[in-house]
Amino acid sequence: MIIPTSVLADLLQVLPQLRPQMYFKSSLIALSHAMEDQVLASLDQHLVIASFQRERFYRQEAHRYRRIAERTEQLYVLAAPETDFSNSSEAYETVAFEPTDGLSQEWHLVVIGQNYATCLVCRERNLTEDGRSRQGVRGKTAARKGIAPAISPSRRTSDLPRTASRLRMSSFEGIDPARRFEGIWTFDRQVSCIVAELLLNRISQYRPELAQKLAQARNIYGIPSRGEFLETSFGKTDREAANRQNFLVQNSVQPQAAKEPSAQTPESLTDNPDPFVQCLVTYLQAGQYKLLKAYRSISAQERKERLVNSITAAIRRGSHTGQPLHPDEILSIAVQELGQALFACRCLIYRAGEIDTSATINHEFLKVTDNGNSRLASALGQNWPLQENPLFQEVVQNRERVYVADTHIDPRIVGVSAGISVGVSELPSNRPLQTLASRFAIQSWLMMPVLYQDRLLGIVELHHCGATPYEWQDDELELVEAISIQIAGALIQAEAYANLEDLNQQLEALDRTRSNLVAITGHELRTPLSTIQVCLESLASEPDMPPEMRQVMLSTALTDAERMRKLVQDFLTLSRLESGRVQWHPEPLALPECIDLALSSIRARNSDGQLPKIITKVSDSLPLVRADGEWLVEVLAKLLDNACKFTTPQGKITILAECNDSSMLEVTVADTGRGIEPNRLEAVFDRFYQEEGALRRTTGGTGLGLAICRQVVTGWGGEIWAESAGKDQGSQFHFTVPIAARQSAVSSL
Repeated sequence: MIIPTSVLADLLQVLPQLRPQMYFKSSLIALSHAMEDQVLASLDQHLVIASFQRERFYRQEAHRYRRIAERTEQLYVLAAPETDFSNSSEAYETVAFEPTDGLSQEWHLVVIGQNYATCLVCRERNLTEDGRSRQGVRGKTAARKGIAPAISPSRRTSDLPRTASRLRMSSFEGIDPARRFEGIWTFDRQVSCIVAELLLNRISQYRPELAQKLAQARNIYGIPSRGEFLETSFGKTDREAANRQNFLVQNSVQPQAAKEPSAQTPESLTDNPDPFVQCLVTYLQAGQYKLLKAYRSISAQERKERLVNSITAAIRRGSHTGQPLHPDEILSIAVQELGQALFACRCLIYRAGEIDTSATINHEFLKVTDNGNSRLASALGQNWPLQENPLFQEVVQNRERVYVADTHIDPRIVGVSAGISVGVSELPSNRPLQTLASRFAIQSWLMMPVLYQDRLLGIVELHHCGATPYEWQDDELELVEAISIQIAGALIQAEAYANLEDLNQQLEALDRTRSNLVAITGHELRTPLSTIQVCLESLASEPDMPPEMRQVMLSTALTDAERMRKLVQDFLTLSRLESGRVQWHPEPLALPECIDLALSSIRARNSDGQLPKIITKVSDSLPLVRADGEWLVEVLAKLLDNACKFTTPQGKITILAECNDSSMLEVTVADTGRGIEPNRLEAVFDRFYQEEGALRRTTGGTGLGLAICRQVVTGWGGEIWAESAGKDQGSQFHFTVPIAARQSAVSSL
């Protein structure tokens, strides 16, 4: 059998003048023990009715009721069974009711004697998320109807602040001392008798076989039957309602103050202990509030630690590649964790520097409804103004958080007109910020800087978009600040890792350069040295060598010696260029003359005539260029030499020149030779780069020619690059050189 109605609601329906009060569970335990101790200390037999919400709560007090059973036969204990609790009449009467019964949400204890009566009837409060009692909203209606609203056990919690009670990890919901009840505790015999009858009636419905024993209890202790006081309380005529109080008084024993003390009853039991117990309750309540305050502090600290640890764990866990998180991944995790923990309507985290004019929002948390959608506009991908944002400028200037309680009245947003506030100068409104707040429905606005050693790395923004302003608590602000510090450390760590990656790549490049240097110098030095050694040994060991052969030996030795000289000269040239020790001597030059000098140098070095066809397409009307003549010829010669190496004698080399704008002349050396793979067009300018590799080459050279060309061209403010359609598709090398006329005009100014 399930009875959904509430005993407290029934009592208030009979006696609507009663006003329930709030009690903590620990207070109820103290009051219950005091009531039970009076029964144990008395020589009289009492009617004792105790109703527990669950069997486990009864088990904690079972030893006390075994002692009470030795002093009275009228002892009834009710509870919702969880293990082996059942209807029984062994030591005393036990009554089991269903867990969904109305009694499962209530705590009752009634003690009635011949000269003493008291009762405690309470119902556990049901708290909504914002800390308001749902029973307080609907309890009066339920009381009038006699229906007990269902209360989910998982919702039993103390009246914590909004941010703490909604926290998912909060551990307060299971702490018994913080549970709250609402009800009546009184020494009034009339009220106690009505509560006793309500409970006896329920016992008779759960255990009909106890009807005779229940009637005996009513007779001994003067308890009116349910039919009698209900008839009086709910009569249809005004006359019957008017007689309700008289009837209850006539059918109830007068309060103990009107009775003479019994000879067998200690005087202390006949005195009204209400003032003392009221002080006791006040003391207990104050202790509970202090304890609850301590719980709140612990909860805030635990929440901060949990959130910080979650971000730290994510950073340590790394991305799916096993590497430390990328800054974007760090911000994505942090914005979701922070937004959910603080129940913000919107949370933004973005990178920003002190001089940035705007920022793009790439990381956002939006509060969603139960169906997974959000009624708020998303800021993802939006261009967030910074330069025109006085809030951001205040953050940059003060290096601390900025808090706007209400964007509709804050003077930094809406402005201040002259004369409105005494002592306040006129402040114009910020139209872009007003538009931003209106577009994204921002009611309350918090901006927290992400700082590392006074360096601004980004901003954390929290928005509340409700109808009323939101006031952030100190623990929430401390939490946001702690997370911003954690984010700053993570971003610096990610940047350090990225820099380390760059350094590692540079070290790898240096290692490759070292290997190429060893291989190239070994090849380029060993071969000519070996040739020179053979020639000199032959000349020394064969004095009778014919003059023609002797001349060949000498020519060969001189040629290889020149080759070694050029190798050393390239090393020295590149070293001077990279260290900035080159003295430039720019002057107006005619490009065709420089090309002719470069061609003469190439033809002199290749006197055997095994050169590809070289075509020059340079107009004589081109303007003069301003450069160091020696270095310009050097660049042209090295580009031509490079083209000749990788182009067969049947191929073709073309030299082109044209003005690409009013300040630069573009020179192109194109060939029909071996070509370059598209992914190596930039690498060919590295030091010691060899297209075939250092150890398998069909052409000579150190691999420094193009590196020297880039250093020279960069030195006069030009650019150099390579183009090629691919292997065996030929290649084109372009570089720019300043026009002398432009330079002269600028100098004259």
